[in-house]
Amino acid sequence: MFSKLRRLIKSDYLRPSSASMQSRVPSGSRHEPPRLLFAFHGRNKTWPDVGCQIYREEAIFREAIRRCSSVAEGLLGFSLSDFFAGLDVGSADSLEQDEQRNLVISSVLELALCEVWRSREIEPEAAVGISCGEVAAAYSAGALSLEESAAVSCSVARLLTQKPLEGHFVWLDVDFERALQLCRMSPAKLDVFLEISPISSLAYCTSTDFPDIQRFLSGNHVTHRAKTTEWAHHTPGSNALSEIAEKLYKPKPRPLDIPLYSSEAGGLISPGIVLSADHWYWAAVLPAMFGRTICATMADGFNVILNVCGHPSLKGGIQQSATTLNKRIFILDTMRRGESELMTLDESFQALSASGLTKARSTH
Repeated sequence: MFSKLRRLIKSDYLRPSSASMQSRVPSGSRHEPPRLLFAFHGRNKTWPDVGCQIYREEAIFREAIRRCSSVAEGLLGFSLSDFFAGLDVGSADSLEQDEQRNLVISSVLELALCEVWRSREIEPEAAVGISCGEVAAAYSAGALSLEESAAVSCSVARLLTQKPLEGHFVWLDVDFERALQLCRMSPAKLDVFLEISPISSLAYCTSTDFPDIQRFLSGNHVTHRAKTTEWAHHTPGSNALSEIAEKLYKPKPRPLDIPLYSSEAGGLISPGIVLSADHWYWAAVLPAMFGRTICATMADGFNVILNVCGHPSLKGGIQQSATTLNKRIFILDTMRRGESELMTLDESFQALSASGLTKARSTH
């Protein structure tokens, strides 16, 4: 299976998690059957024409956007159809509105891409989600309708834009437990909120505290890098759930059709389970345990991971996790910034189809 995938498309589109891993793969792994996992990365920084090419060329995508846009226009006054058609939607009136748009665009893009893959008879055996990506992950697992998913996405966008917090994201090259220990030791407030992989974490601090945090981390020989942000999602200071819970849309989830690996739960939620109506709101505000969650998928045998999103922001975390577990995996993208959307989608489709990963394939 893996040799067929490698021959089909260029190595930069589909590759093992690391080149060095190939020599360390146990011989039996070459005979493992392909198992497909859909990965939903949640909020990504969008770009001006994201999704526009697929919107023009794929009727299924346009219809999904139309249905989601009807919901978003009623709840947020924002036309997703106009955005993906490349029309002028006007500038956001505030920092909060701009972030709401980014969040909804990212979520609805993932929902519509699910429909595109479904139309091509590509269905996952399981789904994994992080943060607002858990909405589309649950949709692909059968827990929500498309319209319910769009409404939940709008509520998540409202929830996450109640408390802007300017500061710094700080990437730490340490595991989550060590990151928590550093937070307790730090002379200034440092909130770790994302487990990226078994060897990397993400934290937040205010701009005022950043110089002290830098000195503290350097003094403890912790490799780190930072980036400014206007939002501190998943941190205690940004959590407004208790304040606006009653105003959030409450869906009526159905039992899961397939396994859902949730970064909020830190692992597997089995088929047949009915998620709480508040699941997606907790997933948006609590620390996200993506590293152990993606590791759980690999431990369960999922070895072909399709990123169903715009730019796959956690792709590096997936690769790090596979290397740590000595797992041979292949990663495919649906879209990548700066590249032809249809070309990327079609190349991934060819790889999946040639490997028998279609709806007609018998289940594992």
